[in-house]
Amino acid sequence: MSGIKITLKQEFDGYSVVKAPTTIEKVSELPLGLIPSCSVWFDPNSVSEIEKSALPEYFTGKYPSKTPDVYMRHRNFILQLYRDNPTSYLDATTCRRQITGDACAVIRLHAFLEHWGLINFKCP
Repeated sequence: MSGIKITLKQEFDGYSVVKAPTTIEKVSELPLGLIPSCSVWFDPNSVSEIEKSALPEYFTGKYPSKTPDVYMRHRNFILQLYRDNPTSYLDATTCRRQITGDACAVIRLHAFLEHWGLINFKCP
């Protein structure tokens, strides 16, 4: 699989606009999204060390239902849910109802994404 390029644009208020490429091999295409500049580490096709340290249960191999692939599917699904309707707040309960598996892990993932501004950023 080849690398992926993400276009970043510095805005006047300190935020970056991230545009996913037209093709993403492993995950569904993510539409244009506004994220804070502190989250420029995010790449929809890979898992960063920040994610691994924040949610280690997916990366230790201790739980068969929690793997890096499952993590990416869940993470990108939540991002897609939010980016489909970025003017509406995406709560953890909505995510939990649509993702099968450990409900607490989904809620922790939602909290992580929200903390970094990858979802619900500048949402009214």
